[in-house]
Amino acid sequence: TVEAGANCAAVGGLVGNGMTWLQGVGALGSVRCASGTRVGGLAGALTSGIVLSAFATGDVEVVSGGQQIGGVVGHATGGGLDNVLSVGMVTGSASVGGIVGRQDDAAVGNVVAVGGPSGVTDVGGIVGGMTGTSTVSAAYWRIPQTGPIIGDSGAGDLADATALTDAQMRTSANVSGVAASKPQLWRLRDGHLPEQRAQYTWRISLPRRR
Repeated sequence: TVEAGANCAAVGGLVGNGMTWLQGVGALGSVRCASGTRVGGLAGALTSGIVLSAFATGDVEVVSGGQQIGGVVGHATGGGLDNVLSVGMVTGSASVGGIVGRQDDAAVGNVVAVGGPSGVTDVGGIVGGMTGTSTVSAAYWRIPQTGPIIGDSGAGDLADATALTDAQMRTSANVSGVAASKPQLWRLRDGHLPEQRAQYTWRISLPRRR
């Protein structure tokens, strides 16, 4: 668990701010700030960073005025995320996303967001705000309530994203697209929520969600 005070910047469960390659990793604890920006379950901010086969299970919360808050990455500039799972609830104010809070010229693909985002403006099941040449593909979000996949898409390409109810997400055929290119990285079973390889090889169960 990561706890930070007021005006925090670039805070993550594993990485705060960096240009890095993260593969086969996970963050289990929650991330919480009193106020601040660029906060994520795995990384706060990544510049030209790559995240492959990774997961974050904890809740991400910025209590007051949080911007660029994501279940996996708060702010992604360049680079991308591929075969990534987010489980926790994500709470902020603006640019709040189940996977990425704000995405600038970055690619997000083959991702699942189990927890739901909550905020005021630019709130999306997968991405809070998307600009430039950003893309989102093969993305799945479990719906806690009605809402958009992308909170605000000033530019970019939403190629393939699907919002599913809890029952629909527990039917493997409905989420098979996430494992189409690399089935070895996912475990999809009827009656269960999707699991990422980095998670189930660690023998970790998804936290129970109401």
